Amino acid sequence: MRLSTGLLLRRVVGIGRVRAAGELPSIRGAGDCANSPAAPVLGEESVRDGLVARWLAWIAEKPERARGIFPDGHGGERSPSQAAVTYRPSARVAAVVRAAYRTCTFPRCDVPSARCQIDHLVPFDQDDPRRGGWTIVTNLQPVCVFHHQAKTSKTWSAAMVAGGVILWSNSLGLRSITLPDFSIGSHAGRSRRRKRSSGKETSLSEPTRWELDYSGSAPPTLADFRAASTDSARKRLAEKRRAYLEHCRVVHARIRQDWSRYDPAPF
Repeated sequence: MRLSTGLLLRRVVGIGRVRAAGELPSIRGAGDCANSPAAPVLGEESVRDGLVARWLAWIAEKPERARGIFPDGHGGERSPSQAAVTYRPSARVAAVVRAAYRTCTFPRCDVPSARCQIDHLVPFDQDDPRRGGWTIVTNLQPVCVFHHQAKTSKTWSAAMVAGGVILWSNSLGLRSITLPDFSIGSHAGRSRRRKRSSGKETSLSEPTRWELDYSGSAPPTLADFRAASTDSARKRLAEKRRAYLEHCRVVHARIRQDWSRYDPAPF
């Protein structure tokens, strides 16, 4: 059974509460919260800081990596769809981008992505759309007006290095990383989730566990983990967090599976 497009988008766009980019617990961090009730927040911050440090070290090894995984803004594709060479993204593409980054991608900026502008990482070329950056998920990010202007004026530059990770840098050599909300899980984390599940792969045409069990609710926040006073409460929050991350991946896969869905739609 497939949910209606309107219902799906309402659940993706603007869902949840506002917090700084990259501060969400990772899949591994959420699992650790369930097993280590004494200090869940420290575990989450440690995982995030460790990931950021690894990304920065990886980029420092080969400075050309700072140009991004797709320097041409074409996402590894050879020929674009009509929507990819249209400046304004469709509602569905914008929904996926905002689900991946629920705040402005500039580090520590807490402007919710629902209030951000959708920015082309590699600029769109109005004169020759096929040559410039395309309007596709791998070349888009939500940015608040202030930081969008900073990027346009070339005070700061942004690039997607891999896995949805955004690298911000400036002419002084300062660099900072923003992690996406649903692309930072490790392979070990994914294997652990499969063992806990019924062993049945989620079909893209079926509702996700989040849609079935948590419809209308918000994903757990760091404050929720702090407020949880029992092991069982923390385990429930960790399970809810995993269900939300899986839901975001399924939504992303649904849209990428059918590229024709990127046809422009009125906003």
